[in-house]
Amino acid sequence: MEGKGAIAVVELKGGLSTVNANLVVQQIQAGVRVMGHLANDQHVADFYPILMYRGHSPYKALQGELIEFRGQKRRLIPMECGSRLSSVRGLERLQ
Repeated sequence: MEGKGAIAVVELKGGLSTVNANLVVQQIQAGVRVMGHLANDQHVADFYPILMYRGHSPYKALQGELIEFRGQKRRLIPMECGSRLSSVRGLERLQ
């Protein structure tokens, strides 16, 4: 099927006092795999792996962590809960 779009996979974490980077990456990677199956043969121009958190900032723990979708690797995008997804560069055009 023809089409051009983007996929945002969002993992929600509330009240983080510490970040288990391996667990977060596994959970988001699993979500990306599910989206890949749902998108099936659709063309996906880009994807955005997002971690929305409340509490301790996960920036240091997730530094350098990559999520893969159809051969494309992207850095995990940490965002505070309550942030607008449209503030992610590239997602603002999808509204």
